[in-house]
Amino acid sequence: MISEESKKNFTTLQRAFSRGDVSIVHCEDSKGRSNQMLCALCHDEPTGTYKYVPFAIMITPSFYPFVNKLLPTSKLKGEWGWVTKNDSTDTKSET
Repeated sequence: MISEESKKNFTTLQRAFSRGDVSIVHCEDSKGRSNQMLCALCHDEPTGTYKYVPFAIMITPSFYPFVNKLLPTSKLKGEWGWVTKNDSTDTKSET
């Protein structure tokens, strides 16, 4: 079950995307590995600048092979948006 807090956070993200207040930012972790973060942009009125608030990591390589090993809840109305060619361990997916 999805919590009320998660639903509210998702609604906030939808608003940010609809206003264009989301950015993708390249950064490196403490080990020097390259990552791309999705950040919400927050206007800091006292300084007139923007603050970047990270909320998601763009996963590279593709996460589809991992997700294909998971089964959605039986209450999901619909199905995954991709299928594998062979089985759940196949690393090539069709979208």
